[in-house]
Amino acid sequence: MIAEKGDKKGTNKSDLKMCCWKKPFALVLLLVMAATLLLAFLPQPALAQTPITTCTELQNMSLTGDYYLGNDIDCTCTSGWNAGAGFEPIGTDGSPFTGTFDGQGYKITGLYINRGSTDFVGLFGFTGPGSEITNVGLEQVDFSGDYWVVGGLVGVNEGGTITNSYWDIITSGQLSSAGGEGKTTTEMKQRATFENWDFVNIWAIVEAESYPYLQWQPEPPIPVPVFSITGLVVVIGMMCLVLAVTVSRRRR
Repeated sequence: MIAEKGDKKGTNKSDLKMCCWKKPFALVLLLVMAATLLLAFLPQPALAQTPITTCTELQNMSLTGDYYLGNDIDCTCTSGWNAGAGFEPIGTDGSPFTGTFDGQGYKITGLYINRGSTDFVGLFGFTGPGSEITNVGLEQVDFSGDYWVVGGLVGVNEGGTITNSYWDIITSGQLSSAGGEGKTTTEMKQRATFENWDFVNIWAIVEAESYPYLQWQPEPPIPVPVFSITGLVVVIGMMCLVLAVTVSRRRR
């Protein structure tokens, strides 16, 4: 082929266009392949957690899912569940809970379990390897069973972890648990008890007066001790009596 004027010898315009088109295409292809390989070696994002906002949703959790509390949950309704047996503990020794549960600082109140012939009674009956339960509170619970009955989160820590979780051994009447740490009412109202809890951005507490509460919640009312009111009445009564005696003597 005869080269046109201005062209290099042995090369035509169509060849030049093809060459120029192939180079950027190859470069983009290499970049895509490199990015794909890089993503393959990067840590994969955790699976999306499922929010739990009602006691029914709490009961229906699977044994392998990842969950979090979206708000405080009132479970007093469980006293009428299952012909009086109440809430069914999540996980058994044959089918343990191996998922994750983040309470996000919320609490579950009024949970009722009445299973006299059942072992491993708690919100979670039995946990397995890989399970993780964090940042959840239980209040005013009523649990009964055979063996391994706790007032806390888990009947039976096996292979799983429960961290920075505490319960009141005085109000619950439970001195031991397979998970968490039991504290007295006095200790539960001291900031120093709650290791690794964020009292700068998340939690608040009225020292020696209240349990921890979330900062977005109003400060809990602090009850006035009955003895102080009674004492005040007694003091006022005595002052009135002394005044009456003094006035009576002066009149004489």
